[in-house]
Amino acid sequence: MRNISELKEIRKHLHQHPELSGAEHNTKEFLQNILREKCPSSQLIPLTETGFIAHFKGAKEKPTVLLRCELDALPIQEVNSFDYKSETENISHKCGHDGHMTILMAVAFALEEHPPAGDVYLLFQPAEETGEGAQEVLNSERFQQVPKADFAYALHNLPGTPLHSVHIKNNEITPSVISVDVHLSGKTSHAAEPQKGKNPDLLISELLQWIHEQNQPNPEEVDFQLITPIFVDMGTRDYGISAGHATMGLTLRTASNDAMEGVKVQLTEKLNTLTELFGIGSSVEWKYAFRSVQNAEVAAEYIRKSAQAEDLKLVERKHPFPWGEDFGAFTEHVPGALFGLGAGEDCPALHNPDYDFPEALIESGSKMFLQILSKTQA
Repeated sequence: MRNISELKEIRKHLHQHPELSGAEHNTKEFLQNILREKCPSSQLIPLTETGFIAHFKGAKEKPTVLLRCELDALPIQEVNSFDYKSETENISHKCGHDGHMTILMAVAFALEEHPPAGDVYLLFQPAEETGEGAQEVLNSERFQQVPKADFAYALHNLPGTPLHSVHIKNNEITPSVISVDVHLSGKTSHAAEPQKGKNPDLLISELLQWIHEQNQPNPEEVDFQLITPIFVDMGTRDYGISAGHATMGLTLRTASNDAMEGVKVQLTEKLNTLTELFGIGSSVEWKYAFRSVQNAEVAAEYIRKSAQAEDLKLVERKHPFPWGEDFGAFTEHVPGALFGLGAGEDCPALHNPDYDFPEALIESGSKMFLQILSKTQA
């Protein structure tokens, strides 16, 4: 592949200078400056404060395709010692978005040399990690002025699987995921007289027990649902005071968007029952919603054919990936598909402090996207 050395340097720069969700200002400027220099035929379209599209005009009336990558990093302290390690304390690219951006830049370089048959939109999307970026893009006035794509595609690297292997599935390929903060308000009392207050401890205990009874953690089962307690923050560190307030953080996962609505209702009803029983006030704050990515059969088939054309190992998944992906906001509106790209069986897991994106995937990932474009616009 031409420009591979330059692409690796781009990836290393992105890795060294990570930015959190919604704050990817320098990342945006860095990528746009390269695109202006290397891809003058592309039109840069701003969408949000940090999100943008690079539009490559097609020569013919062919299906319009959107390819997406993510810009944001994670609030994780990197422990690697290589020379391009993160220069920002407690922020690092531990999901491989630095590599995903570089793959899309490789696609841009290729499209500059060989224009596509139909229009192509390369979407550099912010805030995937919080589940807010995709919807923010969809809601933006500029995006709504862009002609609607006929197909949309994205990829994600997969540590623990053979390098360059392509993982695909029809229908849901990621679960529906949402997080919630449950705020409980009781009444403080002297620690020697807890009966004169309303400590939320028993309510929390019963709610946690109910959660574990409701969970069906096997993703292969049709009734898969997983509610994971993330934190409990109760009272203050004043040992003479019985707690009068608490906040619980939970993350919910289901196989489909419809199932998620049912689990949310169940949780709300159980919480209402317990707050009435214990006389404790409550409120809920839903956040970080990831809609299930639904792979359209026709789009998934283009991915299969592309993997075969590149002579890459094709893995048919029986159940969705365990993590959420906000690309599901796009597949609700446009036929599309997400696929996994094997990052190596010895690669540290996603979100681990020692993870690093395998640069070998720059070539295989970009070639997959170019094959997908070719087959979708044939």
